[in-house]
Amino acid sequence: GESASTSSSTANKIDLLANALKSGPLLSLSDRNFTKFITDRPREYYSVLVLTATDPKYGCSVCSKGRANLEEVARLYHSQYNISEVPVDQRVIFFKAEVDDARNIFGELRIETVPRTYILPPADTKSKKIPIQEHEVEGRGFMESLQAAVDSVNQATGVKIQILQDPFLFLFGISIFAVLLALFVSAAVYDIFGSLLWYQTPKLWVIISVVSTIVRFCVNASVTCL
Repeated sequence: GESASTSSSTANKIDLLANALKSGPLLSLSDRNFTKFITDRPREYYSVLVLTATDPKYGCSVCSKGRANLEEVARLYHSQYNISEVPVDQRVIFFKAEVDDARNIFGELRIETVPRTYILPPADTKSKKIPIQEHEVEGRGFMESLQAAVDSVNQATGVKIQILQDPFLFLFGISIFAVLLALFVSAAVYDIFGSLLWYQTPKLWVIISVVSTIVRFCVNASVTCL
């Protein structure tokens, strides 16, 4: 009876979340769905929640940076875990609530400054209700860097999230090294002594400068360069 109904309700909630995650790794909450996914129990997942105000009219630069880091952590998590298959203690859902969408929630929690970060553990129907405010964590890690944000989630949940390095940059570097080595060998065939001073030639440093600029652009803009 009740146990079967609870199990079915939980499965439906996970299915809803899995379907919503197809649109992106960071789910948006409002006054309408906050209770359903955050406070209602059973909650068979960790909830990483950020209350924020990223609209430019609020001029909150740390909100934007924090959201970007949170979204990237969420992307990494969902690339490594399938919430429909992992056990409860490894299931993490990432949420954000913007002040314009959740004014009632902000009011109930008496939020006056943003961003605010909370990490709520899984909870069954029999567990003691704990106010959301008691699950607040230091949000500085989400503002500092991606690694700090990952560490914050790992520490609070015990779920290990790996920062995957893009192999493109490594392969790109190897390719450039191979080209430079080939040019050096080619020069040595004709002038072994002159090739030893090849690093002094202007053309080499032009090549290195161009390569460095391309690599910096790829990293900073997070674009795929061909």
